[in-house]
Amino acid sequence: ADLSSFKKVRIGDYIISLRSFQGGLELAAEYEGRITPAYTVVRPAVSLSSRYFKYAFKEKRFIQCLDSMTSGIREGKTIRFSEFRESSLPLPPLPEQQAIADYLDAKTAQIDSLISAKQRQVELLKEYRKSLISEAVTGKFKVPGSE
Repeated sequence: ADLSSFKKVRIGDYIISLRSFQGGLELAAEYEGRITPAYTVVRPAVSLSSRYFKYAFKEKRFIQCLDSMTSGIREGKTIRFSEFRESSLPLPPLPEQQAIADYLDAKTAQIDSLISAKQRQVELLKEYRKSLISEAVTGKFKVPGSE
């Protein structure tokens, strides 16, 4: 296939679908390559922490700001790059970006671990519930007050 219309993506670039915006930007793959012209490549002009911006680009107010620039009534809305370019995010010094990213990485990993533990508890309770119903219905134990 002819890939001449595809856009080059470099390590550290961000990509966004301006034609079907659904929220935030994504860090491009950790490899160089090409993507369909349906996406816009955003290349940082200054050194920055991609881990910091991974969080910043998903921050609620930033998404709301981008959403306010969209047009269209369908599920995926369109953003004009000229408007997108005017959006802004805090740009702390690089060491502070890295410290924020380190903190968020640690805290989100901790939260994810807690969520997993709670999900496992929910699954165990569901299994217990099924077992209890089965045992009560099949008469494997006497239900209190049913004598």
